[in-house]
Amino acid sequence: ALGNFVWNDLNADGDQDAGEPGISGVTVTLTNVTTSATTPGSTDANGKYLFSGLKPGTYKVTFGTPSGYIATTPNVGADDKDSDPVSGVTGNYTLISGQTDSTVDAGFHLIPDLQPTIFILPTSFTVDASTGYSRAVRLIVRVAEVSNMPTDGSPIVVRIPRTSKLTFTYVPTLTSLGSTTLLNSAWTFGNSNPAFWEFTYYGTFPPYGVMNFGFTGTFFSEGETGQMFFNCIVVNGSGGETNFLNNVDDERVDFITD
Repeated sequence: ALGNFVWNDLNADGDQDAGEPGISGVTVTLTNVTTSATTPGSTDANGKYLFSGLKPGTYKVTFGTPSGYIATTPNVGADDKDSDPVSGVTGNYTLISGQTDSTVDAGFHLIPDLQPTIFILPTSFTVDASTGYSRAVRLIVRVAEVSNMPTDGSPIVVRIPRTSKLTFTYVPTLTSLGSTTLLNSAWTFGNSNPAFWEFTYYGTFPPYGVMNFGFTGTFFSEGETGQMFFNCIVVNGSGGETNFLNNVDDERVDFITD
């Protein structure tokens, strides 16, 4: 017999830790290396699977990737606690008569997902000659990991499209705006891109981690009355994420020039 366990590697370390649950319904296929005959199977409600009644011979196992997951790092640590497949397929296992190998495991983990939210205060105001047709504003960006998965350590880049209507100075030591706590020191401000202001975080976001950065600035109406949308963008692929459907947020500002 050949088999064992498919599990959710909650901390993405490639090792089965206490309390990490199995994944049910994962497609598992046994292949006889000599004859190329295949036997289909799947994991049970606890992530377990077993191909029994096998004849002596050499076999390999192919694992399907469950929806919303990616494979964890293979071959980390002890063989009975690691993930064996590489690109979905294990190495070869040779069984003798009556032998059971219950060390053939596969680990998967959820994919990190970053979601930004932008806040402008105030969102509605009037300017006139006495104010220089300008208004002090606060801008805060909140970045949240929403899939309960740590990011992979690659840079997380947030962009705000440039506009002539806003000027500001980014202060890395700023720790709050109003009642909102900021971690400006963790974000590196880039001012060289002609189309965007860029803010980069070099580190790993924890599962469900939330971090804010922000600044005070001056909004200029430039003699106009109307509305404007400020938006922030998490650059696709930041932190290893692959869901790009929630990478943009915007905030509308209504302004009147009197």
